[in-house]
Amino acid sequence: MAKLVLVMGGTRFVGLHAVRELVNRGYDVTVLNRGSHNEVLPPGVKHLRCDRKDDGLVKETLRNALKQHSFDAVIDPSAYVPSDLAPVIDALKGQVEAYVFISSGSVYQSRNLFPWFEDMPQVTGLSAGAYGWGKKQCEDVLMDAHARHGFPAKVLRPGYIYGPHNTAYREAYFFDRIRAGRPVLVPGTGVVLAQFGYVDDLANLIILAMEDPKASGQAYNFAGKYMRPLDDYVKDCAKAVSAVDGREVHVEIVHYWPEQVGLTDSDVGRLFPYRWRVNTVRDVSKIRHEMRYEERWTLEEGLTEACRWYFGEIDEGRRPFPVPDHAEEDRIAKAVAR
Repeated sequence: MAKLVLVMGGTRFVGLHAVRELVNRGYDVTVLNRGSHNEVLPPGVKHLRCDRKDDGLVKETLRNALKQHSFDAVIDPSAYVPSDLAPVIDALKGQVEAYVFISSGSVYQSRNLFPWFEDMPQVTGLSAGAYGWGKKQCEDVLMDAHARHGFPAKVLRPGYIYGPHNTAYREAYFFDRIRAGRPVLVPGTGVVLAQFGYVDDLANLIILAMEDPKASGQAYNFAGKYMRPLDDYVKDCAKAVSAVDGREVHVEIVHYWPEQVGLTDSDVGRLFPYRWRVNTVRDVSKIRHEMRYEERWTLEEGLTEACRWYFGEIDEGRRPFPVPDHAEEDRIAKAVAR
């Protein structure tokens, strides 16, 4: 009989792709969520209706579920602060063989020393943002539970994830502008390096970690194997648009510095979806050596699939993100041209 796997959430981006990959591999999957988007789930996936923000309710729901059957493993991409974890750990302690937590590469302190390994210094407060700090605190809770009573926590730290169903306006930011024939504004010089990991490759890694007992108590980076300068990444997005639209498109890249156009770095962070002052290069040798992980998707293939999904959603009247307001971009482009 297929192993029983519980996915916390399971209807958005990473969780959804993990559910689909689990089902494809024959696992018996249950999701725990509020039930608002379960129409996207594959047939046969079971559902526990619960809001994990309600500590008492999630604890009761899980304990009642465990009276019916036992879960072998749990996948958790939807915990963002320690309070999301406490009732779950309490209910599942001693009940599961693996608990795979999707953390974030944002837990690392930003520093000009590359690549970033799993044992490098992490953020120490909100100065780096609530998201990274929350995920770091979640890791601490899980690792403490592992040290105290052997809770089988396994932590994955993705960098930039891309692909169909992305809930972050990242690759789609470029697809929109390239399809419209607009210039793409890139702050800085465009040579900053980044890595991009395809969501189905992450789903594969999630299952590898889930199945590997040696991964308990460990943290692992997930990112693309190769680094890409931002300018080249923008051109890769243009190739994806060309492939999906069936026409050759070219992209004009305009560079600027914030102080040149009256912006702060914080302003730029609202206009551009990636870090642009420092490289974000994470070492991924640990997953390759310890879990035999290998990428299945090239950046070109993955961006094309992401673009095909995104334009398909727009064509069907389900635009995932608001129509862009280009007023500020136009102001910047005119200021640079003067």
